Amino acid sequence: KQQYSKNIIISVPKVYDKMEDADMEKYFYILKSGCQSLLDINSVYGLPLYVFEPKEFKKDKYPVIIFYHGGGFVIGRASDICYQTFCARLADETGCIVVSVDYRLAPESKFPIPFEDSYLALLWVYHFGPNTIEIDPEKIFVMGDSAGGCIANMVCILARDRNGPKIHYQVLYYPCLADPSDPSISSHIKYKDGPVLTASILDFFGKCLQADSNSKYFFPLSNNTEFNDLPPATIINAAQDPLADHGLLLFKAYQKLKIPVRRTVYKSAVHGFIGSIDMKVDVTEEAFYEGVAIVKHELNNEYPTQSKPKKSKKKVKKK
Repeated sequence: KQQYSKNIIISVPKVYDKMEDADMEKYFYILKSGCQSLLDINSVYGLPLYVFEPKEFKKDKYPVIIFYHGGGFVIGRASDICYQTFCARLADETGCIVVSVDYRLAPESKFPIPFEDSYLALLWVYHFGPNTIEIDPEKIFVMGDSAGGCIANMVCILARDRNGPKIHYQVLYYPCLADPSDPSISSHIKYKDGPVLTASILDFFGKCLQADSNSKYFFPLSNNTEFNDLPPATIINAAQDPLADHGLLLFKAYQKLKIPVRRTVYKSAVHGFIGSIDMKVDVTEEAFYEGVAIVKHELNNEYPTQSKPKKSKKKVKKK
């Protein structure tokens, strides 16, 4: 069942090969000026954005959460029922507009296409969103799970490096931020056979994406990417997950730089547990409402008032 309010298609380049940062901005401003006749129609791709409005939506300027779905950059769509449910509930509970980005997937669209699609979605929201979907461009959150958590974090880095829009806050659910084949990361070894996500699956995803393993814009924890001047973050991890320590390493990196950061580890959870959002599983509900709470707190120092499910045992670190 369709749960989004609007489906908007934006024009992005079909390929980003050898595009310099300045060329990306030039391309976008051609679109912004309305002079799309300057672009070869065969050189553009229609990128879907799904827009979710909160209950009792009225003409106003709303904070916006840009959401990037998971799936190892290979599977999953913004139109999947679990992500539609997550985003629709997120809009209702936070009072924000939620924009879910249906970025292109590997192996048909290899690195850096998913990341550049996602960054151009941020530019569209910032420049066009105020007059198109009633958003406040000064209150932009990014959020994502798994590969989408990686993208959300990377969009923050791209925005910093390209002098792009200011991002207010990032919420990262079990993000993939380091080379999954790195044996020095203990969770890679401990959970190489799962549950759910395994080393062989991670290897398959990586081969499909064919990422430049030396690029600072992929596997940032493995490539000495600088994290300074990034927005505050909440990191939510599943304990039984080969990617669990990615969150820990990012948490420590932010602490060292004195970037406000908090991290929660759900001990009973496995990778991808947000995907059960439509089944009302306790641990998923709690992690969902944690994301809601942090958004509302960052906006107006307010926490949700609705009742929460029974708490799972979890470990929390705060900064």
